[in-house]
Amino acid sequence: MELFGSEPWSRGLIHVHDGRPDVFTKADGLSGDVILSLFEDREGNVWVATTGGLAGFESSPSLLFL
Repeated sequence: MELFGSEPWSRGLIHVHDGRPDVFTKADGLSGDVILSLFEDREGNVWVATTGGLAGFESSPSLLFL
């Protein structure tokens, strides 16, 4: 799974899946539009710290919101 925080002047999280970029923003349910940090745990889940809180991507492309 490839995840990227967007540039500071952009908003959201970019998820590249099958060579296509998808952008997730607060409007899509992400906890905030500004990405502060990304962390991958031992199970392959990716945790996303935003200005609005914490969200996680499971090792599959679906989102898990906290």
